[in-house]
Amino acid sequence: MKSVIVLFALLALTFARPSYADKLAFGGVNPPHIPTQAVTPGSTYSVPYYLGAFYSTTGSTSTWTLPLTYKNGGNVTNGQSLIVANFGPASIILVTSSPETIEGGASYTVPSGVTAEILSDYVDWQVVGVATGNSAPVVSVLGTANQITSSCASGVCTESLPSAILAPGSLRTTTYLAVGSPSVPSNVAAGAITTTRAAPASQAFGAVTANAASGILTFTTTLAAVSCATAVVTNTNVVAGSQVSVNLQGYTGTFFTNGLPFVSRLDASGSSVGSFTVQLCNTHATNALTGSVFLSFLVIN
Repeated sequence: MKSVIVLFALLALTFARPSYADKLAFGGVNPPHIPTQAVTPGSTYSVPYYLGAFYSTTGSTSTWTLPLTYKNGGNVTNGQSLIVANFGPASIILVTSSPETIEGGASYTVPSGVTAEILSDYVDWQVVGVATGNSAPVVSVLGTANQITSSCASGVCTESLPSAILAPGSLRTTTYLAVGSPSVPSNVAAGAITTTRAAPASQAFGAVTANAASGILTFTTTLAAVSCATAVVTNTNVVAGSQVSVNLQGYTGTFFTNGLPFVSRLDASGSSVGSFTVQLCNTHATNALTGSVFLSFLVIN
């Protein structure tokens, strides 16, 4: 009868712990039957002896109890290691069972964003490596409305811009931002933007059509000294109550030598619906204008 009891005891011991052959196959440590396991955060957790890698992603502080080493009646052998990856916002506290310690104390804290590797020296636990800046495993890729669109299939994700983009903040380019025509080059000066527009075809000073809220008119002129001329600019943006600003932006002639151009809006008291009138004068006493004048306009409604 005693021999039967002893036999059952030996069988129980055999199934309770890995065999010597199992340990030898894994370098003297217990075989990692579950190499990686997610731990429910915000709770207490007893780490099993078949150690590997464990991680937590969200929740409050978790307390994990480490298993006993082989010397103290447990199944953890010398050299067996555990990797703890903390992807969550709260700490993971590793605690030991008496008489064992971890790093010489009863507990060790793995902060948020830290991965720690601990090693059993057959008697106690030691921290042998710590890394920061880890991130949780990618389980999905989501887009943001009017900012980026994400489409995933068969493990491949494609990110693209939607047809209508709403920037959450400022929008800056390293070269230029094309807005139809003209293009708008980027400008590093805070709050500034520089526009570049191809100069419109030059024509003799006179009636012209320019259906835009703003633009530049180019005229060639040989206006005589101390004289003025007018031109009607047809513009569908001009409505009752519109304010139109006209300015001289440039002159290809030499000032004084080739006259002295001056521009103003003739209908200063208000613009006619659908048009406005500009006046170009040469204020020099003797020399005529010779060259092209560039007049900018802005319609304000």
